[in-house]
Amino acid sequence: MRYSHQRNIIYQSICAVKTHPNAHEVINMVQPFIPKISSGTVYRNLSQLVKNKMIKEINVNGISHYDGNIHDHQHFNCTECKSIIDYTVDSNSLMDQFTNLTTHEAKECQVIFSGICNACQSTINKEIVC
Repeated sequence: MRYSHQRNIIYQSICAVKTHPNAHEVINMVQPFIPKISSGTVYRNLSQLVKNKMIKEINVNGISHYDGNIHDHQHFNCTECKSIIDYTVDSNSLMDQFTNLTTHEAKECQVIFSGICNACQSTINKEIVC
């Protein structure tokens, strides 16, 4: 993949945050650096970065989110505030179980837990008490 200034800004912007931005959020993140960047350019570059395994694409409820952390880890999606949080859980046993049950050749395991995060639980509990 050839070097591109725009792609580099997109990549650096995604890697600089702990959140998992969607494409629209990425556009907003890079516009201060490249004011006239088009959404098509951002989408194409996101696709290239995913294809070249420089970032990960996480699909939550039909929306693609992007992660600069390409190391093996899982995600928790809060159904209340929609945040996506990184967690490291050993997924090797899950891969082993899958391999033992099927004849498919699994290349990776992507786990997304969903529920209510601690912050939202606290808010909900406060509302119940009042």
